[in-house]
Amino acid sequence: MEIINIITIISILIVALWACVNNSFGVALFVLLTIIAPAVKIGGHTVVYGVVAFPFLLIALVISNIRIKRDEIRQMVPLIVYILVLILSSVISLCNNEKAVFMVYRFFGIFRLIMEMWIIIAFGKKDSIRKVLDVSVIFNLFVMILQYFDPNSYYWTAALYATDSAQSITSNSQHILNRLTGTFSNTVPVAMFMIFMIVLSLSEICIKKNMAHNFIILIMAFICGFLSVSKAYIILFVIMFGAWIFISSLSRFKEYKLFKGMMLGMFCAMAVLIFVAYQIIPKLRFSAVYMYYINSIISGRFMNSRFGQEGNQMEAIRVFLDNICLGVGNVKVRGEFIGDSEIVTILHDAGLVGLIILEGYMLHRIYKSYKIKNFVGIQIKILVMAVSVISSAIFSNTGTIIFAFGLLCDKEKMDDIIIQGNYKNEQKEISPKGSVGPKITSKSSMCED
Repeated sequence: MEIINIITIISILIVALWACVNNSFGVALFVLLTIIAPAVKIGGHTVVYGVVAFPFLLIALVISNIRIKRDEIRQMVPLIVYILVLILSSVISLCNNEKAVFMVYRFFGIFRLIMEMWIIIAFGKKDSIRKVLDVSVIFNLFVMILQYFDPNSYYWTAALYATDSAQSITSNSQHILNRLTGTFSNTVPVAMFMIFMIVLSLSEICIKKNMAHNFIILIMAFICGFLSVSKAYIILFVIMFGAWIFISSLSRFKEYKLFKGMMLGMFCAMAVLIFVAYQIIPKLRFSAVYMYYINSIISGRFMNSRFGQEGNQMEAIRVFLDNICLGVGNVKVRGEFIGDSEIVTILHDAGLVGLIILEGYMLHRIYKSYKIKNFVGIQIKILVMAVSVISSAIFSNTGTIIFAFGLLCDKEKMDDIIIQGNYKNEQKEISPKGSVGPKITSKSSMCED
């Protein structure tokens, strides 16, 4: 047995045992290891740590909690409905098409990610998970620096972190890492995670919470995203910046405006950082790759590999057009490529019905975040929706953690509102209307009492 598998088994036992004792810490530790732990080889397949560790974490949490947390399950209802639609469309395709191939691993992967999301919301705590997310950024920056300077980095990166879908690593015929992936298996998850951490850190800086710490994490996340040499990072950076400007212009979120007071200085510092990064690009070994992606974005050709005439999504789109209502389910009917765009995958699998369920769910969650003034929650959902066009988002290991964290922020924000409301009601019951508290007219009255 390989040493990595032995370490993985030990870490899984530690996570499970800790989850029995302290649910929230066990969940946080699971999130950390899902992001930074090496991939695991099982039966000829290489999968991320979370796939192997999840069943043990689930068992540990069920054993230590007699009552199931139903409130959090209600939030998962639209996703459960989507699974039912997926099953229905799969059965129809398998009955009507002898050549249809059911993708077993992928179906159970979707189910696992929904359950993982529920676990994070039900048993996780925002502060604990935020700490491990910060550790993940620091660890990834360290790994990326090693990947850049070590001439053998391709070999140990492929051995440690390349999964079956690790195109950015395994497709490199020159065995040189020109696109640094850190502890992730591809560049899009790196871009998604680092943009998420930039948004999270900057939002806390705006409300003056742990400013020095958050600024350091923000800079580290920016550098990690830059080193990933990903067009997804550039595109998402622009989209999220535009979303930030628009949402912060609303009266409910005026404290998040970038162009005022100290935040104007912070914005100028970020602008300088972007300018310096652009000036550094020609001096880096992956400068040609970076300039190629920048030019493809400027020219509008950046989506041709997916949605051009020979794009890898076109056959899946044609399958959807033949099955508009329910799609074809979790099956391949023409050997079409599945992936690289969650929107297309949803249309292929569950048709317009599936798209309406999932996108309606996302818009509903954005509205919920808006109602309770959760700025970060809105940004996270917009990020997930943006990523879904160019890659797997909510049904990916990184996307599940990010989206679940957004739901956890909503949950804890709502809890705070309820607590504040109860406190105000108690104060009203204690004090008569129009008075602050019991009146004391003079010292003599006190003495008489």
